[in-house]
Amino acid sequence: QAESRFARDVWLWTNTLNWRFSPVLSGSFTFGLERGLFDDVFFEQLFDEPRADLAIRARGVLDWQFAPNWRLQYALGYRRNSTDVSVFEFDRVETSLGLQHFWQ
Repeated sequence: QAESRFARDVWLWTNTLNWRFSPVLSGSFTFGLERGLFDDVFFEQLFDEPRADLAIRARGVLDWQFAPNWRLQYALGYRRNSTDVSVFEFDRVETSLGLQHFWQ
């Protein structure tokens, strides 16, 4: 909300590269930066400047179509959030495994 002291402006830049290794195997790599600028001071008891965050993200995905209408997808990602409010600073590794079936 515009009048909230927790409102922020966010800009995001991402770049993705895709590869097709074969008719059944593909991959992608995404890298991005996210900047968040808050409208007001966050935790004014401890800080005297508005909060600002910078997140760096990277994610790789492998996608394998192992049978007609079936796909297996594995993803590995990393995110680092840097901020001037230390309680919101973190490094995170994420992984996922997905199985999809397509009905036609």
